[in-house]
Amino acid sequence: MGYENGCIYLIYSRNSKRGYVGSTIQGLKKRLSKHEVDYRGYWGLLKKERNYRSSFDIFEDGEYDIYLLENYTCECRSDLERREQEWLYKVRTDIETVNIRNPSKNTMMPFSPMSYSDEIMELIL
Repeated sequence: MGYENGCIYLIYSRNSKRGYVGSTIQGLKKRLSKHEVDYRGYWGLLKKERNYRSSFDIFEDGEYDIYLLENYTCECRSDLERREQEWLYKVRTDIETVNIRNPSKNTMMPFSPMSYSDEIMELIL
């Protein structure tokens, strides 16, 4: 599987109205499952510990799901990550309100539904 299968996704919690933007070359269900495994590892529920990732906050909020924002064919990982950052800026209203946990990777953002365009809200409602 290569970067011709790239996509940008949103993990969204209906409880908190918060989301997490990420990118992958895996299928969405597989990627969500990997996030969930990492979350369990972080809490010591697996043999191998995992480091904190900002997507974990969404899991703690409950009632979450993963949504495709865009299929994105590209040449390499840096292209996919660049597109992920473009989406991150696209989906939030005010850059100053974003809670960046790890600026070199994905971010978690507090938001209200008004933070998203109608196009994105149609995906998650």
